[in-house]
Amino acid sequence: MKTVEEAMPASETGTNALGEFKGKHVLVTGGTKGAGKAIAARFLQGGATVAITARSAPPETTAAHFIQADVSTPEGTAHVIGEILSRFKSVDLIIHHGTHHLNRHKRPCSTVAQHSKISAQKAQNHF
Repeated sequence: MKTVEEAMPASETGTNALGEFKGKHVLVTGGTKGAGKAIAARFLQGGATVAITARSAPPETTAAHFIQADVSTPEGTAHVIGEILSRFKSVDLIIHHGTHHLNRHKRPCSTVAQHSKISAQKAQNHF
């Protein structure tokens, strides 16, 4: 797996340059509201092709490709992977922002380490 620096090399003209992410495919889970929406908007501004996921559609139109799915479930994650591969063939960067529901059917995670372990296990099951 590539590091962020390998996937998204720094722009020679600065971090606010338009086109700095041109040709990159970015997936942002939880990308319809709040910080996830802002992250997706920033990558769009930089010229990336962006896909966003959430359990419900964004309240307004967006230039990002929206995939409605609950990524806390195996079915939702498989749906997102299928859509990404069929539409974009690859992804350069995944921003997994929509994590607060990953453990909703079990007791809450008490530490970041537990949450990270659960997230990694769920992702690993789909690749």
